[in-house]
Amino acid sequence: CWAHLLRDAKEAAETSKEGRELYAFLARTYVYIKKVKLACGESSPKVLRWVKRKKMEVGELWRRRWRHELPRKLVKRMVRYLDDWFTCLVYDFVEATNNSSERDVRKNVLARKISGLHRSKRGLHAREIMMSLLLTLSRRKQNAYDFVAQGLKKSNLNGNFN
Repeated sequence: CWAHLLRDAKEAAETSKEGRELYAFLARTYVYIKKVKLACGESSPKVLRWVKRKKMEVGELWRRRWRHELPRKLVKRMVRYLDDWFTCLVYDFVEATNNSSERDVRKNVLARKISGLHRSKRGLHAREIMMSLLLTLSRRKQNAYDFVAQGLKKSNLNGNFN
């Protein structure tokens, strides 16, 4: 998520000159990503060439000798997830940040923590699946009851659904 990467880079920028350089690099990169997303220019040959160049630049950052720990750790994370950072420039439906997803699950996490109802990992896992399904259906503007009823009809678990 670019929001988290930039937040961590900003923290690194407060500790060293290396951190400031890395933050400037990432900030410029993110400005371009926002510009492409705004113009709906994902997957254009120009953008794909830019992504290839940026990946090479991240490789150059990896080979650099970092004296300070925060920028070094950040570059290591960038390299580890190099194929993921620019997915948002390949597909128009992929956001550069996962902020909307985090906002979606925040209410459910708070409710789970307050209620304390899930005393087993299995119960917690079942709730996470159910809530994920409900949020996905909500985003798709689909009715959850109809979705479940249709699934039951298809699997012949209950032939008496109308």
